[in-house]
Amino acid sequence: MVARARWVLRLERAWRALWPLATGLGLALAVALLDVLPLLPPWLHLAILVLAGSGLLAALRHAWRSYRSPSWADAERRVEEASHLAHRPLATLVDVPAGLGPEDPATAALWRAHMARTIARLRALSTGWPRGGVGDEDRVALRGLAVLALGVAVVIAEADWRERLVAAVTPDLAFGGPATPTQIDLFVDPPDYTGDPPVFLTLTVGGGEAATAMPEPLSVPEGSLLTVRLAGAGDTPPLVALGGRDWPMDPLDGGGFEVVAELDTGSGLAISRGGRTLATWDLEVVDDTPPSARIPQMPATTERGALRLSYGGEDDFGLEAMQARVSLDRGALGHAIDPIDAPPVELDLALPDRAPASYDGVAFVDLTPHPWAGLPVVLELTATDALGQIGTSESLRFVLPEREFTHPVARAIVEQRRHLVRDPVASWQSVVAALEEISLQPDQFYGDPVVFLALRTAGQRLRLSGRAEYLANALEPVQRLLWDTALRIEDGDLSLAERALREAQEALREALANGASDEEIARLTEELRQAMQRYLAAAQQQILERMARGELPESLPFDETTQVLDSEALNELLDQLRTLSDAGARDEAMALLDQLQAMMEGLRLSPMAGQGGNSGPAQELLQNFQDLIAGQQALQQEVFDASQQPGQQTRPSASATSQAAAQEGLRRELGELMRELGEMTGNIPQGLGDAELAMRRATGELLQGDLSDASDAQGRAVEQMMRGLGEALADMMSGTGMGAGMQAMPGGTMRTDPFGRPLGNTGPIGTEGVELPSGMDTQRAREILQELRHRLGQRSRPRLELDYLERLLERF
Repeated sequence: MVARARWVLRLERAWRALWPLATGLGLALAVALLDVLPLLPPWLHLAILVLAGSGLLAALRHAWRSYRSPSWADAERRVEEASHLAHRPLATLVDVPAGLGPEDPATAALWRAHMARTIARLRALSTGWPRGGVGDEDRVALRGLAVLALGVAVVIAEADWRERLVAAVTPDLAFGGPATPTQIDLFVDPPDYTGDPPVFLTLTVGGGEAATAMPEPLSVPEGSLLTVRLAGAGDTPPLVALGGRDWPMDPLDGGGFEVVAELDTGSGLAISRGGRTLATWDLEVVDDTPPSARIPQMPATTERGALRLSYGGEDDFGLEAMQARVSLDRGALGHAIDPIDAPPVELDLALPDRAPASYDGVAFVDLTPHPWAGLPVVLELTATDALGQIGTSESLRFVLPEREFTHPVARAIVEQRRHLVRDPVASWQSVVAALEEISLQPDQFYGDPVVFLALRTAGQRLRLSGRAEYLANALEPVQRLLWDTALRIEDGDLSLAERALREAQEALREALANGASDEEIARLTEELRQAMQRYLAAAQQQILERMARGELPESLPFDETTQVLDSEALNELLDQLRTLSDAGARDEAMALLDQLQAMMEGLRLSPMAGQGGNSGPAQELLQNFQDLIAGQQALQQEVFDASQQPGQQTRPSASATSQAAAQEGLRRELGELMRELGEMTGNIPQGLGDAELAMRRATGELLQGDLSDASDAQGRAVEQMMRGLGEALADMMSGTGMGAGMQAMPGGTMRTDPFGRPLGNTGPIGTEGVELPSGMDTQRAREILQELRHRLGQRSRPRLELDYLERLLERF
C-alpha cells in the first residue's frame, strides 16, 4: 500500500510541475487548429511562434526544477492521511520499546497489546485518489480555457487538422519583398445529365496576403469534375483538399500546376501551398438522391378498349427512364379461377429527351389480347435516374380491361384461343377441330376469304406442331393470328388500322423523346397522318358494311356538348405538332402528341360526324330512316306470321286491309324522307327508289290477300332501303370527310383542344386564350439555333465554351 501511495504522489507532483506546460500546449494547438496564424502577416506569425516556443521551454524548465520524487516516509504519511490514522501507526510497527528486557514480562505484555491494537487499526488502509492541488497557482482557470478551446478547434478543423498544423508552424518567410501574385483558376463541370451550366472562377492572391475566401457558397452535384490551375512563382506543389481528401497538383510544362478530380462527397474546398492556405471555398457536393415514381390516377379504359395509364415521377437531376410493370394479382383471383402463367408485362413509358426533374404523362396501351385480360392485376411504376438509381411507386390493384366481342363467330374464336393459352398441350387437338368446324360455315362470317384462310392456317399450323417440342414455337403466332381474325370479323379492318395508328403514334413519341432529326420527325409525322386517314377510312367502311348487312348504325346524340373532329381538324393538329418540333420545342410537341392520342382514344365514330352545321338535321334524317326501316321490319314480321295461318295465304281479310293501309303509310313516309334527302344532298340513291317500288307492290299484294308475296316484297323493301341509305351516307362522307363524334367524358366537359383553346362542334379549332408560338417566335427560335451552330463551328473559341455549346445543342 505504501508503494502504491508513492506512485500516487509521483502523479500529483508531476501534474503540479507540468500543468503550465500542458496548458500552454493546449492553447497552442487550439490556435493552430483554428487556422488563425496563416491569416497574420509572416513577421507576426513568426514572432508568435518564437514567443510560444520560449514560453513552452520556460514551462518545461519549471517542471524539471520543481519536481521532487517522494520518499518512503512521504508515502507512509500519505497512507496515514488518506486512511485517517492519527499518531503515525505505520511508524509504530518498526518502533522498539526502550529498556525492554526478558526479565520484565509485564512490560513485554503491555507492548504486545499495543502492537496488536495498532495492527488492528491498519486493516482498512487507502492511498486516496490523486489530487491536482494547483488551484492556488491557476487562479484564472487557464486549464479549463485550454480544454474548451482545444475541443472547439478539433470540431472546426475536422479532417483538415494536418494541413492546419503544418500551416501554423511554417510561416511564409518572404522577407525580401512581396511574393509574386498567384492566379488560381477553378472550373467545376457538372455531369451532363444534370443540365447545370459549368462554373468558372479566377482569383489572384499574393504571397504576403491572407487566404482568400470565395464569397458565394456553391452546391455542385455529385460526380462533378473539378479542375484547379495555379499560375505564378513557386516550386512547392500546391494541395487541394475537400472533405478529408487531398489531391496534390501536378506541374505543367509551361509553368504552374493543375489537378483534375471527380467530386463525390464532402464540403469546404481549400487550396494550400507549403502549408499555407491560399484560398478557401464554401463548396458542398450534393448527393444524387434516388428518383420517385407515382401513379396519379386510377387506370381507366378508353372508348376503344385501350388501357389509359397515368404516370409521374421526380428526381433531383432528371428522370432518365420510367417503366410500368403489370403482374397477376393471384391473391385476388380466388379458388374458382385457374391462373394463367405468363411473365409480367413490362411497359416503357415515354419521357422527354431533356430528362425532366418532374414529369406527368399518360400512356395508352392495348392489353386486351393478353391472357390476363379481365383478371385482377397489380401495377407498379419504376423511375430510373442517370446514375442507375431506381425508385418504385406504391402498388395499385385493378382489373385489366377485356375486349367484349358481340359477333358469335368472333366470340367462338376467342374462346378457342383462351383454351389454347390456358393448356396448349391438352387442348390443341380440340382447338383444331373447332376451328375447322367454324371455317366450314362461311356464311356465319360473311364469306370473308381472309377469315377462312386464317382459320385453316391456324389449324394446320397447330396440327403440324402438335408435338410438345414444336408446339411452344407455334403458340404465339397462332394466338396472334386467332386474335386478329376475331377482330376482323368483329370490326373489319378497323381494329388493324387502329393498331397501326397506335404504332405510328408510339414511333413518333419515341423519336421526339430520343432527339431524332427534323427529317425523321417529318417522316414519322407523315406516317402518322396516313395512319389516321387509313383509320378513318376503315371506320367509314365498317359503317357502310354494317348497313349493307342490315345492321343499323349507332345513333349518337349530337347536341351542344358534343365535339366533332374531322380530317381537316386532325391535320391541323399534326401541322402544329410539326411546327413545334421544327422550332425545337420537342417537349411541347410531345405533350401535344399525348393529347392528340387521348382525343383519338376517346372518339366514338358516327356516320353523321363531319357534316358541319348540318350534323343536327342529318342526324335527325338518319334517325327517321332507322325508324322507318324498323317499322317496315315489324310490319313484315306481322304479315309473315299471318301468312303461316291456314287459309290466310290468298284470301283478303280485315287484317290484310289494315296492313295494306299501314304499308301505304310507310311508303308515303319514305317518299317524304327521300324528298328531304334530295334537298340536303342533291341526289336520291337508286336503292331508295327501288324500295319505294317494293313497298308499292307490297301494298297491292296485301289488298289482293297474297300475304306470302307481300312479305317477300316487304323484305326487298328493307334491303333496298338499307342499300340506298348506305349510298347516301357514302355520298355525304366522301364529300366532307369522315368524322367522329366525341362526347364529354364523365366529370367534366371536354370543350377545349390539346392547347386548351375553345373547341366548337364544327369548324376549325379556335386560338383564343392560349399563347401559341407565332411565326415570329418560330423564326426567332430558328435564328438562335443557327447562331449556336455557327459559334460551335468557330473552333478558335475556348474549349470550355465549345463543350458547353455542344451540350446545349444536344438538347435541340
